[in-house]
Amino acid sequence: MAYTIFSSASVAPNTPSTFRFLADNNTVLLMNLEVVAACGSLLDGGGNLSAKPVLFGDTETFIVPEQAVQYYRASSAVLTLDTYNNTATYSVEGTADSPLPSNTNYGLLSCLNGTIGSTLPLIDGAIGLNPLPNINLVGLVGLFWWLSRTL
Repeated sequence: MAYTIFSSASVAPNTPSTFRFLADNNTVLLMNLEVVAACGSLLDGGGNLSAKPVLFGDTETFIVPEQAVQYYRASSAVLTLDTYNNTATYSVEGTADSPLPSNTNYGLLSCLNGTIGSTLPLIDGAIGLNPLPNINLVGLVGLFWWLSRTL
């Protein structure tokens, strides 16, 4: 597992917001490229990021479930906000989530959520139904006729 950091530029009335995207290393690499392309103007540094994914164990920063803003791909990837503390995380099911901090950069959050949500690949997704073998309409009608006669 790895994560990358997306920090917003300080734009009034918002103070800089620090978001972290956590997933497997390849997904984090892909999302770095996609987010910089889509949200570069909202990022600190104007999208000139050369950030590499941070592997767990390489830093003292801990990402905790209470900081989760959005889960993706059956919870195998998550977007967190450093200043967020969702007290409902460990509460009884049905407890309303805590509101995001008032100084959150919602422009960047919206861009991150939209970009990640629309481009995050589903690798080895659910197996779809295979099409029926080559049975033409006459064969299908004949099959139903035979089944109706034998039952």
